[in-house]
Amino acid sequence: MSVTRKITKSLFWLLALIVLLEVVLQLASLFVREDSRAPAHWLTGNLRVLALGDSNTYGLYLPAGQAYPAQLETSWNAKHPEYPIEVINLGYPGTNSFRLLDNLPELLDSFRPDVVLIMIGFNDFWTPPEQAIALDEAGSLQQLLYKSRLYKLVYMASRKQLYDNSIDTGERRIVDGENAHADQDLALSDSEVAQLEQQTGLTFTELEQLVKSDQADPELREKIATALKDIMAQRDKQASAEDSLNTVRYNGKTFSLGINSGEPARHSKQLEANLRKMITLLEAREVEVFLLNYPTHYGYYTSANKKIARLAEAESANFIELSKVLPGQCSREPKDCPELLFYDAHATGQGNSLVVEAIVPVLEQRWQP
Repeated sequence: MSVTRKITKSLFWLLALIVLLEVVLQLASLFVREDSRAPAHWLTGNLRVLALGDSNTYGLYLPAGQAYPAQLETSWNAKHPEYPIEVINLGYPGTNSFRLLDNLPELLDSFRPDVVLIMIGFNDFWTPPEQAIALDEAGSLQQLLYKSRLYKLVYMASRKQLYDNSIDTGERRIVDGENAHADQDLALSDSEVAQLEQQTGLTFTELEQLVKSDQADPELREKIATALKDIMAQRDKQASAEDSLNTVRYNGKTFSLGINSGEPARHSKQLEANLRKMITLLEAREVEVFLLNYPTHYGYYTSANKKIARLAEAESANFIELSKVLPGQCSREPKDCPELLFYDAHATGQGNSLVVEAIVPVLEQRWQP
């Protein structure tokens, strides 16, 4: 067999494999899309609870009845039939705090809940930037890539390593009295810490101690202020409010609940600010709100949990601590407790049962049925 024929044959099988993978991913997306979670009985007069969040709320990999919102409704109503609730599951895989904040006013207008449960933040740490385009105005190649599940999967995987050093884990925070952002401490990523150290000539630990003790001389304080302003300017350049066209339709209305484009580093730094805005909006609407963190410490969940807990404490918000509901071995690797967590740390039906066991007592204490 000639070299040309070998190359042609190899290219043929490579193309066939790509097509096969694309077909599998498209079929999987149809399964998720067609597995509708729209409630059939929410106009009942019962206390209406709206569960908002990402795939952890949606119940990825699970039948609708095993997602935590459905289990919460079943468990509560079995225990308190005289005080029934209806829990509407509006979790959507891939959504982040930006998208949820954008849609919250219309969601409240449409569903008019009495209570809102919010579990959001994990996707703020990895959401990939996607250029928002109107599909009818896009070229053929843009339309093909936008619709390709395989392209998006490869794109996210290739960008993950690049983003890791830009993620704000909530561990390193600094505030400077001369800085325009002195009303709040500023959380820094690895790359931003390196930039701050380079511009000031000191380590982050040294800078943190000087700022806290107020012993920095005017020249150094000016360097710190300049570096922080440069960091904020870079964040503003990275930010984007464009919509990547992930939508859900309900009762004649369209809600964009999917990924909001923009740099993940920007998203992770704005999570607490977005949650604060949600709380303010819900309180203004006289809707009771509970913040929930995630029932796992795997990967970026650890950082999201810290941010959610810290914001809840700072705002004196209702908070349901879920990061400790699973046994200790589950905090290491999902594979250590497969009966409670899937391979990527999404809770199984049994895992969600433990989540509900933690939620119900908090609601009982608050509502005193």
